[in-house]
Amino acid sequence: MKSLKWGILVIAVLLAGLLVLTACGGDDDTPTKTETPTPTVVDTDGDGVPDDTDGCPNDANKTEPGECGCGIADTDTDSDGIADCNDDCPNDANNDADADGICGDADNCPDVANDDQADTDNDGLGDACDTCPNDADNDADGDGVCGDEDGCPNDANKTEPGECGCGIADTDSDNDGIADCNDNCPNTPNADQDPAACADDNDGDGVLNEADNCPDTPNADQADADGDGIGDACDEPEVKYVGTTWAYDVTYDCDVEKRETHNVITWDVEVTDEETVTVGDKDTDCYVISA
Repeated sequence: MKSLKWGILVIAVLLAGLLVLTACGGDDDTPTKTETPTPTVVDTDGDGVPDDTDGCPNDANKTEPGECGCGIADTDTDSDGIADCNDDCPNDANNDADADGICGDADNCPDVANDDQADTDNDGLGDACDTCPNDADNDADGDGVCGDEDGCPNDANKTEPGECGCGIADTDSDNDGIADCNDNCPNTPNADQDPAACADDNDGDGVLNEADNCPDTPNADQADADGDGIGDACDEPEVKYVGTTWAYDVTYDCDVEKRETHNVITWDVEVTDEETVTVGDKDTDCYVISA
C-alpha cells in the first residue's frame, strides 16, 4: 500500500513537470515576444488633425472653437476686431457711431442720430443731416441757396431772375439804371433810351462805328476768324459752286443769267459742304441772303 502511494506521487510530480516544460516552451530559454497592436487614428473632419487632439473634430476649418465656436467662422468683415458672430454691425467698423440703433452701412445719417430715417427729398441723405432737405439736387449751382428756395437754381451768380433773367447778369455797363440786356446803348448812358445817344454805335454793341468790324451787326467780341477786317457776324463767305451744288450751308440769291448758266432751278438754293470753286462777283452775280 505504501508503494502505491509513492507511485502515485511520482506520477503527479512528473505530470506537473511536463506542464511546466510545455508552458515554458520546453528546453527553449528564449522568452516569448508579445505583439503591441497599432493604434487606429481617427480624423472625422479630414483636416489632418486627429480627433483626440482636434478642438473641433467635426469642423474641417477649425481646430479650436475660437470666438464663434466650432462650425462658425471667426470672420470679421468690417475689421473692427469683433467677429461677425458677435458684432451687432458686422459691416460697420464704427458700430453705429451715432447710437441711433441703425448701423452705419444702412444709416442715411451715420453721424447724426435719426432713428426715423426721414428723407423728404429722397436723395439718400436723411433730413437730419441734409443741408437741403427739400432739394434733391442739394444746391446744384453751389451758391449756398437750396434749389427749393433759389429763384435761379442753376445760376450760381443769381438767386432771383432780376432784370435779365437767370443765366444772364444784370450788368449795367454805363450805369444808367438800365441793364445791358435791355439797354439800346449799353456803353453810353441814356436813361431815356434815346437812340441819338448812341449814334456813334449803330448796332449798340458797345464798339463805336469807326472801330467796329460789323458796325450794323451787334458783335461785342469783334471775332474775325479769317482776319479780313470784317467781323464773323457780318462777313459773307465766298460764293462757291460745283456742278449744280452750292457750297457752304447757306442760301444764295442769284440773278436770272447766273441761274440759267448754272442750271439753278430755284431762286434760293440750300447747299451742301462739297469741294467748290469760286465763281462770279457777289455784287453782280450772287450774294448770301441767309446763313
